[in-house]
Amino acid sequence: MEIKYGKKQPIGTTFKKENIYLGTLVKNNNCLEELAKDRTDILSDDYFKSLPDNILEALFASVIPEIETEEIDIFYKDETGYTYFNNFGILTLKGDNSDGKGILKNIVPVWDYYNEEDIFEVMANDQYFMIGTSNINPLMAYDNDYNKDITNKSRIKK
Repeated sequence: MEIKYGKKQPIGTTFKKENIYLGTLVKNNNCLEELAKDRTDILSDDYFKSLPDNILEALFASVIPEIETEEIDIFYKDETGYTYFNNFGILTLKGDNSDGKGILKNIVPVWDYYNEEDIFEVMANDQYFMIGTSNINPLMAYDNDYNKDITNKSRIKK
């Protein structure tokens, strides 16, 4: 599912500036399995829709049981938890894995790395606003400061 971006507006119009953070989301095998199921449901390719329901479970249980991934992103915190926006839409999580969506670590205010001009709000699919940036250099600096060279790589737990 491709997101169509529309109206762009300054940050602080919809989202409270003080609630925007950078963080590292750690996902384990169970999170990845759910993510894979979610993404295959939205793919229009008939091949994915024809896969047996339990094939992903079998793959995750036998082939890659020890994989953990980390990804860095911009998060918005409110009373429901931490929300982040990606090419597949919106994901809200608690951040402590109590909801099975992963652990959020190294949470710092986005303003420690970004200037206000670098962060904006943009309408997605004519339905909701997302937080975005056209400059990933501050995100990479955050990654270097907090995660060194392990982010966006899968690791086998020892």
